[in-house]
Amino acid sequence: MLGPLAGGFIVGYFHWRAIFLLNIPVGIAVLMLVYLRLPDYREKDAKPLDVVGLILFGSGIALLSYVLEIFGEHACRRRAVRVGTIKLVPVRFRHPIQKETKMNMEITKTRRPAMPA
Repeated sequence: MLGPLAGGFIVGYFHWRAIFLLNIPVGIAVLMLVYLRLPDYREKDAKPLDVVGLILFGSGIALLSYVLEIFGEHACRRRAVRVGTIKLVPVRFRHPIQKETKMNMEITKTRRPAMPA
């Protein structure tokens, strides 16, 4: 809430590059508050790094970025989106998400009426 007001004030009365100078004391203050106020949430027994997952996730994000960049440059973007949507919609209906109910929904077991007569 204070950011737009402070940014407008700085741009109005100072050079726009002064905004970046404001980040230094604010960043230091936030780091100090984090260090002083937040508890240590680290686990005692740290699990090893999942290297395979890291490589797959990183390469997947890089591939997604590349594909989005390529589709953004082509004129056939609308057709590709339509074809992709048409092909992906039936997958949702073939494999619906089923949630397991763990709550007892049998309300007929109770003998106590909701509204006594």
